[in-house]
Amino acid sequence: MSKTKIFISSTCIDLNQIREDLRNSVLELGHQPYLSEYTSFPVIPNLTNLENCKRNVHENTDIFILIIGGRYGSLDDKSNKSIINLEYDCAKQYGIESFIFVDETILSILPFWEKNPDSNFSNYVDSTEVFRFIQGIKNEQKWIFSFKKASEIISTINEQLSVYLKYLIDKKRSNRLEPLPEFKDETTRAKQIALDKPEFWEYLLTDELLRSKLSVIKNNFIDLNQGLIFKKHKLVSSEEFLGTKFKDLKSLINLFGTVTKKLEKSWGKPGEAGDAIEIKVAVERLISGCVALFEWELNLKYEVPPEKFETLQNLFKGCSYELFQQIEVLPSKLMEPFKEPNPKGTYNIYLKIDAPSKLDEIENEIKRLNSLF
Repeated sequence: MSKTKIFISSTCIDLNQIREDLRNSVLELGHQPYLSEYTSFPVIPNLTNLENCKRNVHENTDIFILIIGGRYGSLDDKSNKSIINLEYDCAKQYGIESFIFVDETILSILPFWEKNPDSNFSNYVDSTEVFRFIQGIKNEQKWIFSFKKASEIISTINEQLSVYLKYLIDKKRSNRLEPLPEFKDETTRAKQIALDKPEFWEYLLTDELLRSKLSVIKNNFIDLNQGLIFKKHKLVSSEEFLGTKFKDLKSLINLFGTVTKKLEKSWGKPGEAGDAIEIKVAVERLISGCVALFEWELNLKYEVPPEKFETLQNLFKGCSYELFQQIEVLPSKLMEPFKEPNPKGTYNIYLKIDAPSKLDEIENEIKRLNSLF
């Protein structure tokens, strides 16, 4: 019979004993632990360390346990994130249930770092990216367990696995275990929100759907800016560059205006429930627009128009990323009213995407170029 596979993610040197104790506890419970320092950790020889870790998170993990202490760990050259950060991102991407533990001292210092990020915290962490990592998890509204010693993690895991099993049994009995078919490819959390419809579920669902999809596009933009994406250069005529590039940008701006209104409508009127399917459709339209933004910028980078269009091309650069950044922060902005443990009162939430800051300059340059023909 297949065992429950539990991936334990943490830095090794500082948390070695905790990892060992937790592994032994998982084995005693009859589950299969996965820790990278053991020979039982599945490895494909031609993959990098990071690729093997992410593969195991994706393919060999039922439960993901993240433990954060005072070290950020080894960095990935491409993303400049630590390995454990990327393992956690992978678990989120594939909707794997995660239990998160943070050293009690580090958690207590976090508010001081948030108020004074430039201060010296070397007595507590090897990099302030540790704080940034924890802050990102908190912004996702994820539950964080604090700990002082391994026994606290072990007792919490034992109890929480029992709680989770009871949760699944209750859902099965109430015929709420199977996700909505429209959500079969979404994250576990998105499926749960769409099924359970907790308080403020419309906004929680929007937040989860956006976060789970925007990170991939953000990484594409980063790769493009770092010169990690190649495409053959293409000569374009005056008519092609002047006639379509700006029109496409304006069409995308208009698209985002229309889609954000559709998204607001999908939440329902005050006092009325929203529509989970409509929320999903609106988010997918928004994501499609973001993909189009990236493709617009990618083409711009490798298009070679006549020399007189150099100024216009330079003005165009960065416009799509400026639009994307506004969409990228929507989840955080959306969840601001609900950061308190028991939010109360009435909130008016409006989504607005502003045009790129260089739009007027672009229009003036286009008028100048048109006057030359």
